[in-house]
Amino acid sequence: MRFTSRFSRMTGLLVLLLTMLAMLVTSPAASAQSGDSSIEVHNRICPQNYQGQNYFEDCHDNPPDPGLPFTFTDGVTREGTTNENGNIGFANLPAGTYTITGGAPGAYTNYVVYCAVGTEAESNQQQIPVEYVTGGIQFDLPASTNVICDWYTIPLSQNGEPAPTPTEAAAPDTFDLPIYKLLCEDDPGTTAASDFVMMGTLPAGCEQFAGVTVTVAAADGTVLGSCVTQATEPCYVNVPIGATVYATEDLTAVPEGYVPLNGETIEQEIPAFSEAWTLFINVRSQPPTPVPTATQVVPTATAIPLEPGQLLQIHEGACSESEEELGTVLFTLTDLRAPVQEENVTTDVVVAETSTSTVPVTLDELIVSDNTIVAYGEGDDPSPVACTEIAGPVNDNGELVLGLKEVDNSNYTGIVYLAPSADGTQTDISVFLAEGLAEENLPATPGA
Repeated sequence: MRFTSRFSRMTGLLVLLLTMLAMLVTSPAASAQSGDSSIEVHNRICPQNYQGQNYFEDCHDNPPDPGLPFTFTDGVTREGTTNENGNIGFANLPAGTYTITGGAPGAYTNYVVYCAVGTEAESNQQQIPVEYVTGGIQFDLPASTNVICDWYTIPLSQNGEPAPTPTEAAAPDTFDLPIYKLLCEDDPGTTAASDFVMMGTLPAGCEQFAGVTVTVAAADGTVLGSCVTQATEPCYVNVPIGATVYATEDLTAVPEGYVPLNGETIEQEIPAFSEAWTLFINVRSQPPTPVPTATQVVPTATAIPLEPGQLLQIHEGACSESEEELGTVLFTLTDLRAPVQEENVTTDVVVAETSTSTVPVTLDELIVSDNTIVAYGEGDDPSPVACTEIAGPVNDNGELVLGLKEVDNSNYTGIVYLAPSADGTQTDISVFLAEGLAEENLPATPGA
């Protein structure tokens, strides 16, 4: 008898389990197709009779008491209540049209809902359009998509008396646009910049900068407002939803050496039911290549192959009649040459030998370094015939004109003309040298 009773209970339990299994297999919820999308609702409470527009700033830190009921329906009904953070969600959802109802009870509350693609940790701010229905919203959930809906509830009763307002709030027509300013050592990248705005995490090498005035204007140039950037929070300018606006920063407060990464003016469209923002980033510019200043050390010249002609060189130090006493050769200039004169032609004109060269140092460097230009005579072993120290004041054009003095009664004298090159980094040198220019050696003037 005891055995029979135990067997009967086991048989009844087995029948019950089989019946429940059959119900699961045939019920709509069990047979509904699962998917890879999800919806999460963040229910928040705004101040009583709230009429502002910045729902996120004014309401998002205000979760209601836990346990508020919500229903998610796409042909299959899913029910639940909000947790201690005011959130409720379902995962593994198929794509489709979803109706969500619930929230704080009572006919005298308004609600405004913003839905966007993203997760609690990160959002790309891609708007999900919603349609308001009685007691809730309706929208299309794409496949492989996570959607977050910020559900802002606005209590309307005051002193126990209900306010005669509808149970649905009209979509706002303006939006408080948050504006941020970053100074960075380098481009932080789009992802790091977006994470900063969404999560408050500063990109490496960046600081949030205060004191920059940003002015926002409409497409027709009408100024919508301005604000001054802050060191920890954004500043705000109220803008029309759906409009294209132009935010311009005043760079006078930006430290020297930082340049705008995305320009001084940012154009953007303010979408409906979305939390847009404006982010200005300035990055440190690369320092310019320093321009070498004049020094008393003159670079060593590259040796130039000599052609037949009269030798002309720049030496260190002062003039000397002895080649051995001259300083180190710094530059060998173009040989002094004179036009070839035809034989048996008599003329009283003294033809000068000329040389034109460019040396790779500035005129200032040549002047301050105590250098000398030396002209040599002809022959296999020439000796100095004229020279001049490179010194003296330059003229109004920055040029230096010097006289070549004869050396050791050589009877050679001349003129040296030195001028900065076109870019100022080199020096152009022209030399004119002639024999017998001294007054006692000049040819007789005809008729004298």
